[in-house]
Amino acid sequence: MPNPVERFSSQIGMVEASLYADLNKIANQLNQLSDTELINIIREVNFFQDLLDRGYADAVNGLIDSYGDNLSKIVKEARKRGIRDIGGATVNQLELLQELDTRALLGNANLFSERLTNELFSGIVSGENIGSIIKRLSETVPLATHQLNVAAYDSFRQFDDLSRYKVFEGADVTWTYIGPMDELTRDACADTILNEPSTGYTESEVKGSKTPFGERGGFNCRHSWMIHESPNKVEETVFTPGKGLPKKYKNFKTTDLDKTQLKQYGRLSKFRSTKRITGQQFTDGLIRILNK
Repeated sequence: MPNPVERFSSQIGMVEASLYADLNKIANQLNQLSDTELINIIREVNFFQDLLDRGYADAVNGLIDSYGDNLSKIVKEARKRGIRDIGGATVNQLELLQELDTRALLGNANLFSERLTNELFSGIVSGENIGSIIKRLSETVPLATHQLNVAAYDSFRQFDDLSRYKVFEGADVTWTYIGPMDELTRDACADTILNEPSTGYTESEVKGSKTPFGERGGFNCRHSWMIHESPNKVEETVFTPGKGLPKKYKNFKTTDLDKTQLKQYGRLSKFRSTKRITGQQFTDGLIRILNK
């Protein structure tokens, strides 16, 4: 079952495909108008409302509803731990976060709509072939972008992180920092993971760290703060240098790595030496580094 952000991205992709499927017909109709008629129609064109009607609003609402679903799970966990009084101010703050994220996602659709209208009008006025206009727009004015997906994912994770913090704020719990530990892990996140006490971080320690609640490692961070249950360690597997590596990599030397690769290799090796990743995870990360 896809996670909420994957579902949102899929829905936005379908909305975009639906719009562009009809845009050729719309452009041909506009191309038949007189100059005066075209000006008047373009002033009235509202691709933003069209996007909402085609399912963009439903996609946004579905994603924001999943915020509430996650919050419900956090509250349920808190109640199991004896925390029953969630302050009204906390609820209001979290509701505002949801509202602001909704505005941002709708703002993205509005910017797309304005750019689409501008580029379509410019193409028609310049006499560009309708087929060429549509092809150009589909390639240069996308609705479903990697940036939108990353922003939606980051907002979702940030809300989840802040919700957990606000619900457990001041409670007698400690925190653990979870998420991928590989060559792409930021230095701040790596330091937080490697220096985590066996009993977890206190709330004040998290707030004073380089990866505080909500912010974590920064934009598009893959890590989260969770209530501590056990030391954030894994059992190390036996690893023989070169074992599991493709033949072409078995004799690689660190002197063959560029500056970025060498930094990533050093981070990966540190994770392995502290038993934060298994030998297989080390091998997989090394292959990714050497493939670059």
